[in-house]
Amino acid sequence: MRHVLVTGAAGGIGRAIAARFAAQGATLTLADRERAPLDDLAAHLPTATGVLTADLTAPDTPADLVRRAWADQGPVDVLVNAAGVYPSLDMAELTAQAWDRLFAVNLRAPVLATAAYARLAAERGEGGTVVNISSGSALRARPGGGPYASSKAALEMATRAAALELGAHGIRVNAVSPGFVPVDSACNPVSEEYAAAIGPTPSAGRAPPRTSPARSAGSPARGRLDHRRDPARRRRLQHRRPPPAPYLAPRHARTRRRHEGTPRMSSTDTYTVVGGGAIGGTLAFSLARAGHPVRLVDTDAAHVAAVREHGLTVARGEQRESVRVEAVTPDACDATLGRVLLAVKAQATGAALDWIEPRLAPDGWVVSLQNGFNEELIARRIGAGRTVAAFVNIFADVTEPA
Repeated sequence: MRHVLVTGAAGGIGRAIAARFAAQGATLTLADRERAPLDDLAAHLPTATGVLTADLTAPDTPADLVRRAWADQGPVDVLVNAAGVYPSLDMAELTAQAWDRLFAVNLRAPVLATAAYARLAAERGEGGTVVNISSGSALRARPGGGPYASSKAALEMATRAAALELGAHGIRVNAVSPGFVPVDSACNPVSEEYAAAIGPTPSAGRAPPRTSPARSAGSPARGRLDHRRDPARRRRLQHRRPPPAPYLAPRHARTRRRHEGTPRMSSTDTYTVVGGGAIGGTLAFSLARAGHPVRLVDTDAAHVAAVREHGLTVARGEQRESVRVEAVTPDACDATLGRVLLAVKAQATGAALDWIEPRLAPDGWVVSLQNGFNEELIARRIGAGRTVAAFVNIFADVTEPA
């Protein structure tokens, strides 16, 4: 039975994470500033639950918290750094004290907790898992949220560095960036006006596209999405005619030379990308450009037809590059699937699995690229040993076929 330590467990995201782990039978250690809300949560959980109070603004507290959890209920298998503060701070009125407190909780605490956990887990020799709760603000600042965005951007870089260094010890380190979640906390005061301005819209929590034609389940809406990002950093998937053959020939020639004398790949060696939207389309493009066999599956027949006729083009600023990929609708594909990259919207996961499961080879696997909590559903359908979770962060928009 796994032992999970969750910081910031008294409310909001931390409380939901604790409840989810408890439902799966994990032993829990819950940590937060105040004891009463922790006791209330523990009383409603069905598994063994320990409670620890901790002020994460103190430099020694994060490491001490990990050691106490380890000593009280045994080795920690999963560390979830969910504690965080979200004060509204205008840059012109920022003080050193407010900045230091924000970074102490949002950055220093998870980093030091991870370091302490890594030392204990490495000594134990059985690996471990760290999950840092980041935010979409790491990539997109808002008025009054600059310092918070800075702390989360730093946390994501610290996560990447820890993953790189600790992987050798079998310790996985990842970050999850949820959308806006009101937590009703004195530490995170959010006005109703602010929540209404950035909270979920009726269209599944995303701003509506400029054009929103009817779409079938599992495919992203066509039309350009206004993300208010620097156009030079945006990448849009577009269906445009590829460059003339002389431009493409050198790359194709290199690909042929690289594969000369190698065995012909079977259909199960093909990467099947299910869902040809921003994430799926970008990854299909990158794999095909690198010389890998790729099959793009999407329920939108017009989308598939455009890819077949014109190729798939990624635009980075003023630069555009195209590749040819196999594109099919689900009902036109009877191939045995080996390497599946699942990139449909979360609500379409069940329908996608109805199509994938009977076609998946005995040694095939599925990577969830949906940045959500769909891995449990996928594992129930095809087995945990063939399910891979991934977090993908791509600046990409989708436009109509040209």
